[in-house]
Amino acid sequence: MGIVRKTAKLAASAIIVTLFSIPFTVLTSDTDASSAHQKSNAETQPRRPISIGQPTFPRKCAKGRTGSFEAYVVLDFDIVEDGRVKNISVVEATEDCFIEAAIAQVSNWKFKPPLINGEPGIVFNEQQRVKYVHSGVDANNTMYSPITPGNSSLVFKSQKPPSFPEECIKGRTKSFNAYVDLVFDVTAKGKVENVQLLETDDECFVNSAITAISGWKYKESLVNGKRDISRGEKIRVKFRFPGSPEEIKILDVKTANRLQPILEKVISEDYVGALADLDKFLAEERDSLKSYDLATVLEFRGGVKMQMGDFDGAIADFEDALATSGFSDERAERLEAFILEIKAHQKELEADEDG
Repeated sequence: MGIVRKTAKLAASAIIVTLFSIPFTVLTSDTDASSAHQKSNAETQPRRPISIGQPTFPRKCAKGRTGSFEAYVVLDFDIVEDGRVKNISVVEATEDCFIEAAIAQVSNWKFKPPLINGEPGIVFNEQQRVKYVHSGVDANNTMYSPITPGNSSLVFKSQKPPSFPEECIKGRTKSFNAYVDLVFDVTAKGKVENVQLLETDDECFVNSAITAISGWKYKESLVNGKRDISRGEKIRVKFRFPGSPEEIKILDVKTANRLQPILEKVISEDYVGALADLDKFLAEERDSLKSYDLATVLEFRGGVKMQMGDFDGAIADFEDALATSGFSDERAERLEAFILEIKAHQKELEADEDG
């Protein structure tokens, strides 16, 4: 029996689990991960799971958090002779909350049975990154994004979103975006201090942003592994006004009612049933749906197909959704970028199969 002990190198193809407004998860490739699997001998090829089950975003980890955020867990494990995963251990995690979900997910992975020098063998110390992404849109139409990487050890304890100042939309009916860039310090105990304005494109939103960020709490601040003040953290608070009621795109009540039980099937991971219901819905109502409703249903069905590993079908639905011109420019751009990510992932898989 052959044995391969791999060096601690992280796979370039990782799993990204994404929580969107519609609660489905996504498998794609992590282009930001570090160097790819390295061959420890001529017989060892880069390894990808042939089965990953259903990736699940642990909703408890997003509870009370309204800003966009990413988290990841790096796991080390062995691949035994039949391709199953054994002896999982945690190498690194940005947030402990995601560890349980990541281990449960990777425990269900199945690889092609490894051959070492032409014989069944065991691969030790395989490593993969499971990455979680939260879209970051909240009910108050605010988002957050770091301006610079900052202190990666900082973890939110509480994060109340800014209020949307009513005086900032008086007399304005068109949709618009505004931002406030802030700099602040985090004490060793995780308290935010010395919040100052860096830049804004609308002074009206400054007080709301400063008030909210001043009340944020972090678990603690670590600098070089020791509890200490973290200075100069920078963040951009984004405000979005979707427009007056006549300009806001919402689903028709009939469409929303039709989608609700399908959404419940997705939540319970009955993807086959959800897909069948969506196919039936489109077959019956496609020609009568408003462009926004049709685009939303197609995007929804594409997401379900992603869950089932049908990447080509998902891309087709996403492209059909864009062709309806039912989405706002911002939403269409996000979907276009996502399609490119899926296609890049497919190319990576094809290259691995050819190799």
